[in-house]
Amino acid sequence: TLLTEYHRFDSDKDFTTTAGGIGNSYGTEWDLSAAYAVNKQFVAKLEYGKFREGDQYNQARYRNTDQLWLTGIYTFN
Repeated sequence: TLLTEYHRFDSDKDFTTTAGGIGNSYGTEWDLSAAYAVNKQFVAKLEYGKFREGDQYNQARYRNTDQLWLTGIYTFN
């Protein structure tokens, strides 16, 4: 199974950016995942997420991030 998602993170209200301007975008994210059923009880899943920062909200902000996950899902019967 292949899946892709796109997310846009916006604020309901404008905010002052760290540069002193006005903004309302926290950023965007693309996600891609592939799942493979090894057998009836085990599924292996590989996921990748790419977040890109929008307007800089504060000093403790979410910066551009790339993440990769490998997950095993076991189902007990």
